[in-house]
Amino acid sequence: MFGGAVPLRPGACGQGRCAIGTNTVTPQGHYLRRHADVDTTTGASVGRRIAVPMAASFDGGSLVSLDETTRAVPASADTVVVVDSDPLLAPGDLDDAGVFALALALGEDGEARYWQLVTELHRRGTAAVFELASSALNSGDPVGRAVAADVLGQLGFEEGYPYRDRSVPILVERVLDDEVSVIGCAIAALGHLGDAMGLPAVVGAASHAEGVVRFEVAVALPSLLGVGPVDPSTPGVAALISLMCDDDPDVRDWATFGLGTQVATDSAEVRDALADRLADADEDVRREALVGLARRRDRRAVNTAMHVLADDDADGYALSGAIEAAALARSAALLPALRRRDGQPAVDAAVLSSALRRCDPHERQAECDVLTELVRHIERVAPRARVVISSEVLPVGDGGVQIACNAGRRELAYQLDGLLGRAGSVAAAIDILVADGALQADLEEPGG
Repeated sequence: MFGGAVPLRPGACGQGRCAIGTNTVTPQGHYLRRHADVDTTTGASVGRRIAVPMAASFDGGSLVSLDETTRAVPASADTVVVVDSDPLLAPGDLDDAGVFALALALGEDGEARYWQLVTELHRRGTAAVFELASSALNSGDPVGRAVAADVLGQLGFEEGYPYRDRSVPILVERVLDDEVSVIGCAIAALGHLGDAMGLPAVVGAASHAEGVVRFEVAVALPSLLGVGPVDPSTPGVAALISLMCDDDPDVRDWATFGLGTQVATDSAEVRDALADRLADADEDVRREALVGLARRRDRRAVNTAMHVLADDDADGYALSGAIEAAALARSAALLPALRRRDGQPAVDAAVLSSALRRCDPHERQAECDVLTELVRHIERVAPRARVVISSEVLPVGDGGVQIACNAGRRELAYQLDGLLGRAGSVAAAIDILVADGALQADLEEPGG
């Protein structure tokens, strides 16, 4: 247990500096405290907030042993002598309550150490962790509520988020919390869980006065809108469009990325909103807008990409965005501008080669011929095979051709370019699919 069985680090309070803080007792009986280091000579605080695991035997008036010589340090009912936990404990040394208590003591101020502990709780995914977090989410401590939201957002991810249905309703309540940090953590957690039940509350926070909250909304909305086709008239899409005009460039960036790349939706309003960001003051926003328009094969993306490719002063970042957009737009009009960039050091040769192939009508026709031959081979070798051939652009796809095979109870996926690169020919590609079992049909009859 996190208490008497956990030794305090020898020599932790020495060299003129000691860490003190007001005693806190968790519901599980663990003593801990967020506190500041204090110079024992001057009494001045050096202002570092860290976790504070205490010996379970501490009762407010006893003495706490800090080193191997059992040097005792007086402690009052109000303050206790504590040690920096960072080098003291590994998460694996503690039970669920101990890890949660340590994360609670650090809070998000603990940065990397804090997230190490939260990730450990995510991985464990036990009912005990859920109970600890759900209890803390309704506590009077805003730090505890924020930590609880961080924990619930990805609890049990390795097992498919088993606490999602119970976590979403209580996280939705915290979107209306009085503390900005809690609201942000709750929205982030709802985004991780990706349950549409959380969508109305997150949409409602899109106009929040605090930029940190609007940022979390921009990040979370695509997940809450889902991976399938999204009606462009939904409030979630409208919220992203609004956030694309936010004063904060980070909010605009994530909203533009979300609408342009992550959400499978399209309309004149969506395209116009993306086009409006092509002249944004922030280069990341401009790039996301360009790529989003290119995914929708909008002529404005072709014109913008052509302008960037023709600009002798364009840097590598701008060029890579234009080349990515060209590969998605697949416009022959971009071929001369792309060829002009061939061999230039600022350009990724492989990415440029892909864009050239996808914009070249002869290459596209050759790709169609290969696909026709591939389908004929599959029909001959495995007529019952379940194979889907597609070119996905929204959401996230790069416009290349994908081959998805439902092989019995397995799902296997291949990129056409990669498969042919390995095989060298369509016939050899079929041999790879057969060897992988990708063309094995499920012979079991329904109900058998």
